Amino acid sequence: LIQPKPYFYYSRNTLHLTFYNVNQVEETIGLPYQTDISSYSSYEPDEYPIETAGNKDWTFVGWYKDPNYTIEMNFTDAKLDEDLILYAKWQAPEYTVTYNLNGGTWTDTSSEYEESNSNYLLNVSENTSINAPSNPTRTGCAFEGWYYETTLNGETVEIKYLFDQSQTINKDIELKAK
Repeated sequence: LIQPKPYFYYSRNTLHLTFYNVNQVEETIGLPYQTDISSYSSYEPDEYPIETAGNKDWTFVGWYKDPNYTIEMNFTDAKLDEDLILYAKWQAPEYTVTYNLNGGTWTDTSSEYEESNSNYLLNVSENTSINAPSNPTRTGCAFEGWYYETTLNGETVEIKYLFDQSQTINKDIELKAK
């Protein structure tokens, strides 16, 4: 009498690959243990999920293994051997603050400003407040402040920029010395 040899069949455990987008789960996928997940490297969230004041497009940077964005996910030959949560990192849009010297001389020595056509430029992320640069000088003139133009009731008016921490940059802006 021949006895059949016993054999064992194992089913691989299902693990979860979760894509977390800022404040919400974008998608969770159940996959068998040791599944190659390199094909998920091209997966991108639809959009930045939080509406911002300027509401300009944020740029998706990539997936990270931690919520502080210090360990970037390397999808090359990646296998799922435990539940994995990936965090979407986004870059805020940047805007340019142009300081128009209006015939004056730049006096600020900070390296954060870039000279361009007798103006000075400062690039900042959306919703950033800015500090006032050193006052420019102009022979025979007293510096009053930095002003920007806006339209109120169909007319263009100049408004003094206050450099208040509650005032944030949400578009490109030109500040003119007066």
